[in-house]
Amino acid sequence: MATKIKICPACGKEIPALASFCPECGVKLAKPDPDSIREWEDEADEREQEDAAREEEEYERNAAREEELARRRESYQKQLDRRRSNTKKMIPVIVLLILLLIAAGIYAGTRMFRSGGSSSGGEQGSISGNISGNNESADAETGNGAADTLESKTETVPEIQTTAAAESESETASETETSTMESSTQPTTTAVDTSNAKTMYVTTYLNVRDAPGNDSNVIGQISDGEPIQVLDDSGNWYKIVYNGGVAYVYSGYVVASREEVAKRHSEEESRAEESRKAEESKKAEEESKKAKETTKDTSNYKAGTDDSSVLAKSSKKYIDDDDLDGMSSSELRLARNEIYARHGCIFKDKKLQKYFEGKSWYTPRIDVDDFDTSDLNKYEIENIKKIRERE
Repeated sequence: MATKIKICPACGKEIPALASFCPECGVKLAKPDPDSIREWEDEADEREQEDAAREEEEYERNAAREEELARRRESYQKQLDRRRSNTKKMIPVIVLLILLLIAAGIYAGTRMFRSGGSSSGGEQGSISGNISGNNESADAETGNGAADTLESKTETVPEIQTTAAAESESETASETETSTMESSTQPTTTAVDTSNAKTMYVTTYLNVRDAPGNDSNVIGQISDGEPIQVLDDSGNWYKIVYNGGVAYVYSGYVVASREEVAKRHSEEESRAEESRKAEESKKAEEESKKAKETTKDTSNYKAGTDDSSVLAKSSKKYIDDDDLDGMSSSELRLARNEIYARHGCIFKDKKLQKYFEGKSWYTPRIDVDDFDTSDLNKYEIENIKKIRERE
């Protein structure tokens, strides 16, 4: 039950409504009448009931909120579980689709390869049969009979077409080509006469082109040491037989025998070895030159007569503030650099160099830029730091 408050008439302090005496000033107070007491008690009970009702209502609201949150969490978890389950079920389907696509690609490629091979074989068979059946020469430059036979067979072999050159009728048969080539980067397929071809060998991995010149298309590559059939070995580009047709290779990498291939390889190895040795010799010469430049000639150096030092023991013990007190900035600079001078450093500053050349203990040996600080001992390292801080 809540306590009713009233004001003391003597001191004005707040005191309990049912108090008989003021706890502050001790004044005796009039006793409240019973009706007032019951009224205060009723009001207190009502307030307690209202507070209890509010607390119960708040508790119910919180419970409902927690229940809603739990329901939402459960619903979200179920959705997440369903998605995971569906994903797991889809994995085998995806893998199967990928395998089917790969199999379809392999099958289509095999069919295209077989179709292209059989078509090429049929065309070549028709050409050779027509030429032999008419007892005509297969020479590409004098093959008028072969051209006539090919022209008479264009109805039965629709894929074969003849191309007429502009120079003369005799070159018509020699320039006959098949129109079934799917790419311009393939070698020209013609009736190639190899009776006068020479067997030669390549000396490196050599590009094969569809026409003479570096601007033409690369249609293949021949391995180092492989034999080739050369139809024409004049000029910078040799005309060769390649995949049943005519192609071109650069003559600089083609020789007449395997012995020449071995000789060419040996020469290339020798040149490479000579180049490597020359590079090493050049590098050694540069290093020697650099060493001579950085190493100063001290053979004629004459030591000074002054044996004094700014801090004589800075290389043997730690210096303290008392050692540096009263020293000017120029003296501190000399003290710091005389540590390097004890190791023979040659200074760029002419005044500094002249100062140390006057010392009997100084022997110049190495340029200050080439000095290795790892030669400093622990006392010198710490003393240099301390002097620099004081500077």
